[in-house]
Amino acid sequence: MKKRRVILALLISAAGASPDADAANLAFVQCLFAQSRSAHAARLSPEQFEAALAGRCQAEERVLAGAAPNVGATAQEARQMVVEDYRRTVELEPELKRLGELCRSHPDQCRY
Repeated sequence: MKKRRVILALLISAAGASPDADAANLAFVQCLFAQSRSAHAARLSPEQFEAALAGRCQAEERVLAGAAPNVGATAQEARQMVVEDYRRTVELEPELKRLGELCRSHPDQCRY
């Protein structure tokens, strides 16, 4: 539910946004997800990722705040949402690997 509120807030703030704000928002979001991909490749724990993300994408966030001053809290929520998604991915990874192994060994049991 919280994720929906953050997305809704981004959509509402984007409705009146300038092209500069749109570009800044895109750069910020791309930076957040690039950090998530890099952390996953480096096999960081969720705690390590959260600590690393706190010091990253700050330039993009400053540009976004300059282009759309009303998104400060939303940007922080976006950071937290990326951390929570990363945490869930790390937690689910062992289960998904087991499911993949099961499907490879019994493909008839893995139909949609």
